[in-house]
Amino acid sequence: MIERGVIPFKALLFCKWTKSHEVQYSNGKYDGVLIAYHDNGKKSYVQHLLNDVCDGSDTGWTRVGKRSYQGRYVNNQPAGTWMYWNEDGGIRMRQKFKRGQLSGVSTTWLPNGKKECETRYANGKVLT
Repeated sequence: MIERGVIPFKALLFCKWTKSHEVQYSNGKYDGVLIAYHDNGKKSYVQHLLNDVCDGSDTGWTRVGKRSYQGRYVNNQPAGTWMYWNEDGGIRMRQKFKRGQLSGVSTTWLPNGKKECETRYANGKVLT
């Protein structure tokens, strides 16, 4: 439903004649899905925005179209599990966030798939 006096629109932004972004804009604020593109036309990332802040899923891709990261925001703060992948599709890192801060176990893997390290966090600080 569109509120009275609010005019939503979708903008396409171009840089050097290549589409770089698609974004929804409403009542002077970004509101909806932001899609950014690599200069080769493939998606770079997709973010969900609400009243000018990230709020929802955020997914990124490499220039060749492979997923590079995925996570979500709650009120402009990272939340839950974020995953990052290598160019070959193997898992590179897994991080967990709570109220915008690292919380729980953060794990990184080497390119060969072997676990490199695990770090435990609470309230954004490393636990010893």
